[in-house]
Amino acid sequence: MVRAIEEVAREVPVLPGEEGAAFRDRRRADALVALARSRLAHAGRVDRATVVVHARWDVLTRGKPGAELEGGPVIHPETARR
Repeated sequence: MVRAIEEVAREVPVLPGEEGAAFRDRRRADALVALARSRLAHAGRVDRATVVVHARWDVLTRGKPGAELEGGPVIHPETARR
């Protein structure tokens, strides 16, 4: 499974400002999501998970605090932007 995640992570587009090795874990997380979606699609199932994030525009564009998961905790502005 680790090898599959690493292979897919190499295909995840690198966002501006996220070129360094410090962002490797974020690309791995994106790869894991892609693998899960692919598996569900291959099995003929719809994606059953939905995450709703509430964030003001300045949270997404300027990195200010204030984003939260619906029914859940406050999250880091960078997490909301992703």
